[in-house]
Amino acid sequence: MRKHRRDSGRVSGFIIFLVFVAVAGGAVLAAQKLFHTFQSDWKTVDRIREGDAQTVKAERDAGQSYVAKLKLDLVATSGGSGDKGVKADLTGTITNNGDKDVLKAVAEVTFMPKDATAKPEVREITLFDASGLSVTTDTPLYGGQVLQISKSVDDLSPGWDVGKIYCKIIEARVNVGSE
Repeated sequence: MRKHRRDSGRVSGFIIFLVFVAVAGGAVLAAQKLFHTFQSDWKTVDRIREGDAQTVKAERDAGQSYVAKLKLDLVATSGGSGDKGVKADLTGTITNNGDKDVLKAVAEVTFMPKDATAKPEVREITLFDASGLSVTTDTPLYGGQVLQISKSVDDLSPGWDVGKIYCKIIEARVNVGSE
């Protein structure tokens, strides 16, 4: 009977070894499959990014000539001061005098100092962003439409001459998709 137990111990040990090898082999195969799946997914992501980059470039290129059809009227008022220096509140409108849908507009706002010898502060401010790359809920500015603008700018120098600003649109992205 002892001999029988030794044989059954060897057999069960061998079976455990085979089960271990099968599980380990299955894990290796699963890992390889996941690797190829992830590799394929990253290639897909790269293709999407490349397509997005081409679309964004086309939208920016179309927007460069379209900027002339946009009219920006902004007024600055003091929003007080706090931990981040002086605050300015910008209010006004942007008007689309063309027939294209504008997805994004960025303005350059120059805050003029009280002291004429001091350097003005220049800020780029995104007026709205309805591009697919934005997490905001902005909608496009359609042809002929007027959009109300309300933005706050923090951290201006105390020497800002309240209300004295110059602004211009420096970037517009125009929808180049099918209409």
